[in-house]
Amino acid sequence: MKTQIKTSQKKTLNTFNFIGLMVIFLLGSPIINAQTEKNVLIKQDINTLTVKGVISDETGILPGANIILKDTNIGTASDKNGAYIFPRALKAGDILIVSYLGYTTQQLKVKNNTTTMNVFLAIDALDIIGDLATETVYKTKHSE
Repeated sequence: MKTQIKTSQKKTLNTFNFIGLMVIFLLGSPIINAQTEKNVLIKQDINTLTVKGVISDETGILPGANIILKDTNIGTASDKNGAYIFPRALKAGDILIVSYLGYTTQQLKVKNNTTTMNVFLAIDALDIIGDLATETVYKTKHSE
């Protein structure tokens, strides 16, 4: 009788081992198949370019300069080193608008094979319009 119990226990153990291996195989097979399938590459259009560069003026870099794709709300700003990477691939003919407060805004056209666009901004001329009121002398409360 002892041999029958051992034999049935072995059969049960073998059955559980077989079921366990099958479960592991079935659960693991999608992962194995996913890794062995052909790699799918995301193709970037040959005509699109990733544009980057540095914004500067006569004294050095300009952090926080705005770079916007014309007629859209897509853009970025230069970092603390004056560098920028445009967040979207651009095509030849796209126009980037580069602006910074107190400087002349520039429009730059992306050309074929352009991947780096370093921009030099010039200080905008400041015109004060109006007359100075010099009829009355300015007095402070302390001078009375």
